[in-house]
Amino acid sequence: MTNHIMLKTDLMLSYLTVFFNLNTSFWIAMGIPISVFGVIWLLPNFGSTLNVISLMAIIIVMGIIVDDAIIVAENIAQKREEGLSPIDAAITGVDEVFKPVITTILTTFIAFAPMYFMSGVMG
Repeated sequence: MTNHIMLKTDLMLSYLTVFFNLNTSFWIAMGIPISVFGVIWLLPNFGSTLNVISLMAIIIVMGIIVDDAIIVAENIAQKREEGLSPIDAAITGVDEVFKPVITTILTTFIAFAPMYFMSGVMG
């Protein structure tokens, strides 16, 4: 599974470099293995296993992570083009898109939250 994740990250990195510079593409693509390994590491702590439903959730969340990473990276790059230092651009760029990114995460959480209270296979 590790090789598949790294292959997917390499493929994502090559696609991202078409639209972004290599540095930005690298940090956007690194969200994939970090989040997947983090989930696999945390699953036993929550009494869950790696099954079809958890893999589906990982796929859905991977898309959200990449999308939000692109939003944040693009805003930071815009601040850098405006002449801010790297640190100031990162702080200002993240601060400007923090609420919209949190809102997208919360809406997805709210949409899938009822499944937590269901019983059976879907729950």
